[in-house]
Amino acid sequence: MISLYIPQMSYTQQVVDLSSIFFEDRTELTEDEMKEIADDNALPIIKLLKEKLEALDVFTAYFINQEVYQIRLALGVKGRKLFMPVRIAATFHMHGPQLAETMELMGRDKVMANIDRVLALIEK
Repeated sequence: MISLYIPQMSYTQQVVDLSSIFFEDRTELTEDEMKEIADDNALPIIKLLKEKLEALDVFTAYFINQEVYQIRLALGVKGRKLFMPVRIAATFHMHGPQLAETMELMGRDKVMANIDRVLALIEK
């Protein structure tokens, strides 16, 4: 986990604040995060992400990256329009370290719970 944050740290104590994504359970998204997932492309991306992650036998960064790439190909969405909905749905945060590695460290259960919570917010 610490290696994910090395580029952002100037001293090791900073990892405590930076790594809160792994230890907190947020219940709400910020206004900016809600704007990102309100985009018309977000719902299909998040639904397909859920489907693909549920089907993964091995929940590692390598295979997560492969599935995100498959979403890109399937939906024709790339860049910010792809990665912001994926990041927000999977981590419940708009910013953070490398996405697939973060998802692997968070674990399948927490990532899937976050996706379900985000889908519930979108589909209201």
